[in-house]
Amino acid sequence: MTKIKCPLRETANISGEATAIISGEVKLLYNQLDLIVTSTTRRLRERHCKPGDRIAIFMNNDWQTIVLTLSLLRIGAIACHMSTRLPAQTLRNQLDAIDYKKLIAYVEGKGLKLLAGVERWSPDDLIIKTLTQKKSIEDDMISLSQPTTIVFTSGSSSAPKPVLLTYGNHYYSAQGSNLILRLRSKHRWLISLPLYHVGGLAILFRCLITGATMVIPERKRAIDTSLKEEGITHCSLVPAQLYRLSKSKFKQADFQNLQVILLGGSSVSSTLLKEAYKKKLPVYITYGLTEMASQVTSMRPDSPPVKRITSGQLLKHRELKIEKDGEIWVRGKTLFAGYVDGQDAHCPVNHEGWFATGDRGYLDEEGYLIVLGRKDNMFISGGENIQPEEIERAICMLEDVDQAIVVPVSDEEFGSRPVAFIQGKNGDIDIQKIVYCLEQVLPRFKIPVVFYPWPEEMEPDRMKVDRKRLSGYIS
Repeated sequence: MTKIKCPLRETANISGEATAIISGEVKLLYNQLDLIVTSTTRRLRERHCKPGDRIAIFMNNDWQTIVLTLSLLRIGAIACHMSTRLPAQTLRNQLDAIDYKKLIAYVEGKGLKLLAGVERWSPDDLIIKTLTQKKSIEDDMISLSQPTTIVFTSGSSSAPKPVLLTYGNHYYSAQGSNLILRLRSKHRWLISLPLYHVGGLAILFRCLITGATMVIPERKRAIDTSLKEEGITHCSLVPAQLYRLSKSKFKQADFQNLQVILLGGSSVSSTLLKEAYKKKLPVYITYGLTEMASQVTSMRPDSPPVKRITSGQLLKHRELKIEKDGEIWVRGKTLFAGYVDGQDAHCPVNHEGWFATGDRGYLDEEGYLIVLGRKDNMFISGGENIQPEEIERAICMLEDVDQAIVVPVSDEEFGSRPVAFIQGKNGDIDIQKIVYCLEQVLPRFKIPVVFYPWPEEMEPDRMKVDRKRLSGYIS
């Protein structure tokens, strides 16, 4: 059983005066964070929290959420971050699916009033902001094989699945990412993704092992404001967030410290990328999945401009191959321990340890990954395979279009036909112009038969667009 020094304890010993967390008015140095985590760990043990216990966390991003996560990892318990956007019944179903031991949540948390009988702890009862706690030697080492987190997949094409990740999965994911992003203790990473998303958790581990600062923005605060006022050097965004950032009226001087925008979460339109690059935003596209503890490939600082529309090259500690049908398969030290089913976990890999991602793509001659889309998004129309993401990219090439999503609709003659939801730059869309332009680059059977306006009620902050929900808007 391979063990490593606790990254938090080691960083606190080496760079204790470096800033660990900035969260509103709260500012914690690494030695202070270590002491608070130590006292919280003690209180959790007093409440009989043991190694292997699955502790659900239903909280928004703040410094207490990070403290509780690190304290559970010290014990060897499993931190299960739950989406704070879930309706009560869905939350209950997910809690039952992971066979949780206890729930940590604010009493007034959204949806909790309907969860009668769910036993929980309050964060305020567990965390004492003390700076005099004696450090424990037993907390100095952590096993890399230790089950550490349960994270639900985004559920963009199926029901969200609970993924069990080990400490080693998170650790090696951070190591490979930091190697190419060159993260250092002087840097500040904005935690603009929720910690119940693997992309948010990944930030925590990247910062821990380098001593970088984690900056937690105030709720509903615009990203451009946080980037400007907090001197952010690194941030992780999904396309919807980059879209809003690119539309904000910022000046180059506002983001003089910004070095990296790590962009993932779903397919990215070339129009959005062009606008971002035109405004000199340092965008690095990345491809990843929950089952691989976040990133698999990424753009690098030395990647040539011609490769900017790709998902970059393979990161250290991961392996990737493309099957004959174009599906992306992965394995390596970041591959998850399995999907959770009660107290069991099953990892569906083949005899060589390869995991089928369900994504389609290819590698170019220099090893850059081009992701085509989800296998389960593909549908057949009149005997022809249609990959919606290909049509979406073609539509988003048009100057008047901000974003587009293509879904199938049943058709008596062809089986299925593509329809598109479009968000125009100025509200109105010229359908005849769009069809004419698409006819220049796509075969006729791939051109949508109907174009719908983008539903105003679709949530802008989702990690990925809910295609099934969009299909429900088709009359």
